Amino acid sequence: MNEIPSTLYIAFGTVLAALISAVISLVSITLSKDVKVSELRQLWINDLRNELSSLISIINRQYGEWYLHEDKSPEGIKELQRNQIVESQKCDEITHKLRMRLNPLEHQKLIALVLELENSLANADVLYDRNRLDELFDKYTAESQLVLKAEWVRVKEGEGSFATAKKISKWVIGICLVAVIGLSILA
Repeated sequence: MNEIPSTLYIAFGTVLAALISAVISLVSITLSKDVKVSELRQLWINDLRNELSSLISIINRQYGEWYLHEDKSPEGIKELQRNQIVESQKCDEITHKLRMRLNPLEHQKLIALVLELENSLANADVLYDRNRLDELFDKYTAESQLVLKAEWVRVKEGEGSFATAKKISKWVIGICLVAVIGLSILA
């Protein structure tokens, strides 16, 4: 009686194929963007690690120069500090890079420790006291490791849309398996 024309099936199939292609393209573009973001985040982590370690290295070098410096008089210390001006400027540069790289809401503790390390260069009581310096280095290293670990976990888990696509894919596969099993039982 009211038979559906075969051309309607063909049109429906064509629209369905186009829709499926569009969904696959959208998922593919989203996932490739997320992969790129993860790659950039990994580079960010590596650069952060290098800058974090460079800051300790510079301050250690300045402590070593002071320790080996023979003239510990106030004039001798001023001379030493004048000679260390390039290192102090490098420390200042690294400190500013770190502050710009770190999120002030997520990384408050680490930023505070970076500033404390930078201020140690201007404070002879801290810079030339190995125990205080080591205590500060230990806090800085521990907090740095926490930040680096958190960022690594973020990279490992992937961006939000990647995680969502993964969950949806699992559900779709599960539903399709149930449907296939159900249809095979009915047939």
